[in-house]
Amino acid sequence: MLYFTKGLLIQSLINYICSVFCLTFIIMNFADSHDYKSMYVIGGIGALICWFNIFFVMNIFESYMVFVKTISEIFTSITKFLLIFFMAVLAFANCFFILDRYTTLSDENLCGGERFEPIVGNSFSEAFRHIYKQTLGETDIRNYEYSYVPTVYLFLFIACTIILPIILLNVLI
Repeated sequence: MLYFTKGLLIQSLINYICSVFCLTFIIMNFADSHDYKSMYVIGGIGALICWFNIFFVMNIFESYMVFVKTISEIFTSITKFLLIFFMAVLAFANCFFILDRYTTLSDENLCGGERFEPIVGNSFSEAFRHIYKQTLGETDIRNYEYSYVPTVYLFLFIACTIILPIILLNVLI
């Protein structure tokens, strides 16, 4: 049971994943694979995981042990907050994505406009990215006035900027 509680499982998983990604990158490189995009994606992710592994290995030095332990405890205690935060981001992204299905940027008749361009994106991932950037302080609302319901967009923008960055991020502090 000590293995699961001391963080050794996480370090072993990071070692294993790092080894798999790095070996895959090396094998693809020596095999002269022509799938360069996949090779460099795997290599980049493997390098990132290796750096995280080095972070955990620094735990063997007594002067760094306090910092590694503090950062590890912060990550374990923040997981509940991150779940609530990303659920709120998903909720607002879903709302904006649904509202965005009937938004046009053209100056033509709103009911029969020829050119429909979504305000927050063409997909849910773009809506999620828009809301996530909004939580970090981006306040691009120029296109909201071209929607069918600009007051609803403005109300949701205000609610999103109050709930996500102000309330939830202050709960974190």
